[in-house]
Amino acid sequence: MAGNAPGKQSFVKLTLELVEQSIVLIFLELKLAVLEVKRNVTSVERGVIFLPIGAVMLLLALCTLTGAAVAALCLVVQPWLAALIVSAVLMFFSSALLFTGIGKIKHFTLVPKETIERAEAIAKKLKQHAEERHARENQ
Repeated sequence: MAGNAPGKQSFVKLTLELVEQSIVLIFLELKLAVLEVKRNVTSVERGVIFLPIGAVMLLLALCTLTGAAVAALCLVVQPWLAALIVSAVLMFFSSALLFTGIGKIKHFTLVPKETIERAEAIAKKLKQHAEERHARENQ
């Protein structure tokens, strides 16, 4: 019986180390999850900034376009053409900003996908290791 005591102590020690490392891993994964969520929120913040800027620029483009239409009706000469060019340029840039903002918001999620994938991979490896160990013990 005395020969079993060192084996049991090393098994207990290994089990405690496994529990300790598992706890550390869980806390690290939680920290990574928080960082991932923060990164996603930052991306949406940028997208939300582009939306009002693009909306204001689009409003300015529509005002200019309206002025161009009025100028075209009043004077069928070059001033309306200049107003039309300015409107087209403003509409192009405002549309680009709006679509950029929408694109950034579209990919927003609070779900930490990378962390979940890592946790699932770790769980799969642990399950596989346990199954292999169980198979070896049964042989």
